[in-house]
Amino acid sequence: MPEPFNPYQSPGGDDAPGVGTGRYGIDWVPILAWPVAFGANLIVPLRFAWLEAFGASRAGIVLMLLVILALGWLVCLVKPLESRRLLMGSVVTAVLQVIPVLHFAIGLVVILVMEFAGLVDGSGDGPAFSDQHAFGAILTTLLVGAALLGVSYLFGVALQTQLPSRWFVPPGATEEDELLL
Repeated sequence: MPEPFNPYQSPGGDDAPGVGTGRYGIDWVPILAWPVAFGANLIVPLRFAWLEAFGASRAGIVLMLLVILALGWLVCLVKPLESRRLLMGSVVTAVLQVIPVLHFAIGLVVILVMEFAGLVDGSGDGPAFSDQHAFGAILTTLLVGAALLGVSYLFGVALQTQLPSRWFVPPGATEEDELLL
C-alpha cells in the first residue's frame, strides 16, 4: 500500500540536502536577532567598563566583545534550539538593566576575583583597567559576558516552560525534536 500524500513534506523528500549547517538548515531568526540582543545587553556593563578603562584596556574590551558576538553567531548556526533559548532569556536580561542589580552583582564578583588575582587595580585611586591591566580588562569582559550569557540561557529555559513551544523550535524541526525541548 502506497504511503499517503503529505502536502507539508518537502518536494525533495527526507534525504534532500539541507540549505545550510546543522540538522535544520540555517535558522535566520537567531542569526539576525543575536546582534540586537547582544547590543541591548551591553548598556550597563559597557558603560561602567568604559569609565574604568583606558588605552589598551579599551581595545581589549572591544576585542572581547567582538569575540563574544562571533561566538554567539556560531551558537546560532550550530545549535539553533539552544540559540532560541538564549535569545529569549537575553530579552529578560536586557530588561533587567532598568534596575541592574543582576549586572552589578556579576560585575562586582568578577572584579573582586580579578582584584584578588592582581589583574585589576582595586585601590580606587585611578582606573581599574589601565594599560598595565589590559589582560585583566580582557579577562573581566570575557567572564562577565560568559556569566550574563549563562544567566540569559537559564532565563530562556525558564521561559520555555511558560511560553508556547513553537517559539523555541527552529523551522524544519520535527515532532521528535520538539519533544526534546
